Amino acid sequence: MPNASGTKDKATAGDPIPPKCSVIEVHVGELKQLFNAIDPSPFRDKDLDPKAEEFIVGCAKSCPVTQRLLW
Repeated sequence: MPNASGTKDKATAGDPIPPKCSVIEVHVGELKQLFNAIDPSPFRDKDLDPKAEEFIVGCAKSCPVTQRLLW
C-alpha cells in the first residue's frame, strides 16, 4: 500500500504507523526471549530482559529527533 510519500509501506501486524515515526524492529525466536526469565510476575506484567531493554533504548536514542516515538 503506498504511503503519503508515494512509496510502498512494509506490511505490519499491528496498528498503522503514523507519519514521521521511527520503527524499531525486534526479531526473536520466541516471545519469552524479550522478558526477564527471573521475574516471577504474570506474563503481562513481566519486566523486559535487560539486554532487550538496552537494545530498544539504544535504537530509540539513535532515531532522528524529528521522528516521534510511540509506545
